[in-house]
Amino acid sequence: MQTIIDFFISKYKIILGLIVVGIVLIFALVMVLFSLMQPQNDTTTTSDISLDINSEIAGRAKVVYDRLTQQENFTPAGAAGGVAVAERESGIDPLAYNAGGNVVGVMQWSNGGVNGNRYHDTPRTMDAQMDLMSTELNSGYKETKEVVGKATDPGQAALDWSKLYEGVSLTDPQTKPEQIKAHAQAWYTFFTGGQLSDEMSGLIGVNGSGTNTVTVTGEKTSYYDNAIADGLKQIGKPYMWGNLPPLTDNNPVGFDCSGLVSWMLGRQGISLPRTAQEQYDATQRIADSEHKAGDLLFFEGTTSKSSYITHVAMSMGGDKFIGAQGSATQLASLTDSYWKQHFVGYGRVK
Repeated sequence: MQTIIDFFISKYKIILGLIVVGIVLIFALVMVLFSLMQPQNDTTTTSDISLDINSEIAGRAKVVYDRLTQQENFTPAGAAGGVAVAERESGIDPLAYNAGGNVVGVMQWSNGGVNGNRYHDTPRTMDAQMDLMSTELNSGYKETKEVVGKATDPGQAALDWSKLYEGVSLTDPQTKPEQIKAHAQAWYTFFTGGQLSDEMSGLIGVNGSGTNTVTVTGEKTSYYDNAIADGLKQIGKPYMWGNLPPLTDNNPVGFDCSGLVSWMLGRQGISLPRTAQEQYDATQRIADSEHKAGDLLFFEGTTSKSSYITHVAMSMGGDKFIGAQGSATQLASLTDSYWKQHFVGYGRVK
C-alpha cells in the first residue's frame, strides 16, 4: 500500500514540477513578445546625438544670456551676440563634440591637440561651462568682455565675440557673418520682449514673443497693469546709478534699481522714498505666499553698500520680476540661484 502511495506522490511531484516549468516558460515568452512590441530606445550615446533644438534651445539660450547680463554685466545686445555665436558653434548644446577639431561644449572649446586645451576637465553641463566662460572672460579673454560687454548692436556684438572669444577671423567661411548677425538680432528681440517675426522665429527655432510677455500668476495690484506697461518699455535701457528720471519723461535713458521702481509707481500716483533701503522701510512686509504682481521684492548683499537692503525690483507674479539689475533693466526670476540666495522678502506699498 505504501509503495502505491509513494508512486502517486512521485508522479504528482513530477507533474507539479512540469506545470511550474511551463508557467515560467509561458511568462518568459510573454515578456519577450511584450518587449518586442515596445518602441526601441536609441542606444546612441548622448554625446553623439543632437538635442531637440526647437523645444530646448530657448531655455539653453537663456542660461547663456542670463549669465552674461546678470553676472558679467553685459548689455542685452552684447549678450545676444554671445548667444548667437554659441548657437552657431554647437546649437547651444553642452554635450556637443566635434571629433575632427577636438572641440567640445556650448562654445566648442579646444580640448587638446594643436589648438591647445581650454576645456580641461570641465563637466559637460550648462552650469559648469558657464563657469568656464566667466573665468575666461575675466582672465585671458578680458577683451571680449570689454568690447562685447558694452555693445549696443547685437549683430556687431556677434561678430566681435566670434573674433575675440572664438578666435575666428571674419574672413573665415565658418564665421557665417550674415547668419550670426541675423540670429543675434532675433535673440535680442526675443530676450528684450519684442515680437518675433515669422522670419526670426524660423532662424532661431523659437516661436512668439520674448520673455517680457508674462502671464500673471495669482492676483495683481490695482496699479500693476499700467506700471508694468511702462516698465516693459524700458527693457534694455542701461543701468545708471543714481538716475531717477522725471515722471513726465516717457523715454528715460536709464535707471538704477530704486529709480526704476520709483518711476514706475510714481507715474501711477504712488510716491516712494528714493533708495532701496528707504523703500523697504516704507512698505508693508507680506508673506511670500500672499504676494501679488506689483508688490516689491527686496534683496541684500548684492553690492558692497553698508545698508541692509541693496536691491529692489517689482513682482510680475509668481517668481518673475522686473528690475534695473546687472547692466540694464531686464527680467529675472527667483528660480535663479543668485537671486534666491539674496532674496529678503516682499513689500507692499501702504
